[in-house]
Amino acid sequence: MQTMTYAVLREIVRLYADAQRQGAACCSGTTRTQCLFITAIGWAGEITLVELAHRLGLDKSWTSRVVDGLVAEGLLRKTPSPKDRRSVLISLSLQGHQRHAELGHEQSRGGRGA
Repeated sequence: MQTMTYAVLREIVRLYADAQRQGAACCSGTTRTQCLFITAIGWAGEITLVELAHRLGLDKSWTSRVVDGLVAEGLLRKTPSPKDRRSVLISLSLQGHQRHAELGHEQSRGGRGA
């Protein structure tokens, strides 16, 4: 039974990785996860981590890791919340706005590459 479970999980991971690669190929080098985050933040303008995790239906710690990666890539920025010192606001950087526009263009063409 454990061997079968392991094989199924390995196949799920392989399919997920393939989907990420296909998404990157048609979304200007952006993975589907990154695309989801950039799009949601682009629509929101500024959003807290808790709000973002809630809107996307994701775990806060996992959401934080993805956001930190996008900040490191220069696509997002974090600024202290003027309302709550414990909270930060997440928004698109200039490069993030450019990627958001590119993703919108790719999606309007049906997700096909150039």
